[in-house]
Amino acid sequence: MEEILYQRKEEADDSLCILEKLGYSKEQAEKRVQIYENAGKGGSLYETVKFQVDYNIVIAGSRGDGTGVYADCDVDKLLVQNHLQCIEKGIDAKIYNNSSTVLEIDTEDVPNGYTKLKFISKAENQKDDIHTKIPKFLKDEKGELYLRNDCKLSAGIGRDYTDADCGWIEKNLVHADIKSGPSKPYRIQIPFVSFYILFDDVLAFRCVFPTIIDTWCNRERSKDWPSKELVENVKEMEVYVVPVRVKGSKDEHLQWRICLTQVELAMVQSFNDTQIKVYGALKMITKHHLTPRCENITSYIIKIVLFWQMEQTYCSE
Repeated sequence: MEEILYQRKEEADDSLCILEKLGYSKEQAEKRVQIYENAGKGGSLYETVKFQVDYNIVIAGSRGDGTGVYADCDVDKLLVQNHLQCIEKGIDAKIYNNSSTVLEIDTEDVPNGYTKLKFISKAENQKDDIHTKIPKFLKDEKGELYLRNDCKLSAGIGRDYTDADCGWIEKNLVHADIKSGPSKPYRIQIPFVSFYILFDDVLAFRCVFPTIIDTWCNRERSKDWPSKELVENVKEMEVYVVPVRVKGSKDEHLQWRICLTQVELAMVQSFNDTQIKVYGALKMITKHHLTPRCENITSYIIKIVLFWQMEQTYCSE
């Protein structure tokens, strides 16, 4: 028995060593997080100056949480619109003093995790044309105006470039033929090598939604993860909505998905070295064995399952 246990320990150590060499370690993940945080800030400044848009870029997904190791891992970009605010019912829209276009969250008669966005007011002193476009894409529902999710609202989504505003990136950018979910995918070929970096740009609105944050933070937990410090930090994090719907459901063209992107990034970034390696191994199993058999089993699903498992079993001691 002791010999078997020793052999299994050696196999486990070898597996951890291989994952380390593949890039799955706490130290390497933290470096990648910093790289993509800086890329988001730099990209925001570049696009704001060059194209007169008004949004901040948040790198989400595996790139944003530091576990995106391979070149074929998409770069998920949330284009978080400034001066456009979604608020929970009961919050006074007058506090924004026409400085932001305001939409109200309406979660009645929609699938769990989704909302409709009721139009409240338009910012009168903002230059980005999204504020002008929104009133044109509203649908009247029993006397209330709701924003559709199938309209091109931001100039940053699927931009068609001209010779005048083309730099190296724009000249090498190739848009996908079809839209994928809430995103507009495109790719850029890397010089001197044979592969592309894939990008997904997703429109996102900030939400003041204390109910959903309080529900998550105050949920009873019997184990040590997430830590009390992380739960307290979550109270200050942003909530977003993105234009994605449940196909075939009622009023699907008015549905927007509620996203706790910042919370998910922070949870993965709180992983210790062993947890990152386990997550890396699960991602590889998913990519090569699970997704080919069922396309609905994605690395995102595996991540959420891992969150629940850790919350129910993890002990720090």
